[in-house]
Amino acid sequence: AYKLGMFGENYAWFALDFIQPNWWSRFAHLTNCTSNEILQASKGYIVFSQSEIPLPANSQTETAVGLTYKQFLEEYGKYTNYSRRTISHSPVAYDSIWCLALALNQTDYQLRKFNSSLVEFKYDAKIRAIFNTAMQNINFTGLS
Repeated sequence: AYKLGMFGENYAWFALDFIQPNWWSRFAHLTNCTSNEILQASKGYIVFSQSEIPLPANSQTETAVGLTYKQFLEEYGKYTNYSRRTISHSPVAYDSIWCLALALNQTDYQLRKFNSSLVEFKYDAKIRAIFNTAMQNINFTGLS
């Protein structure tokens, strides 16, 4: 991300909550970036965590997006050639993106009350407060 210039105020990166303290310096040797470059590129990253009760793989519970866990695994498998290596965190990532989308929709709805919108997005204290409130109030049945 750093080498491609994909960082700064127009970018947000996602991480799962199991990342370790000082992870940017502990794993820099596995990349072609310095630990400082990794830290700069990841500044302001968004952390998501998995719920305590994930849906079992055989669950017929329909998620908020209309998929059962089994249907998700089938669809995801088509795109990953059914690789077991990629499946472990994909439900959390999928739910994280939905969570972000729902929060952005709610943020835009709230901003329109002030004759503003995310189209004129400028990250400031007002938007941060509205977005944080929206994120805290998200509640949906997901895959994780």
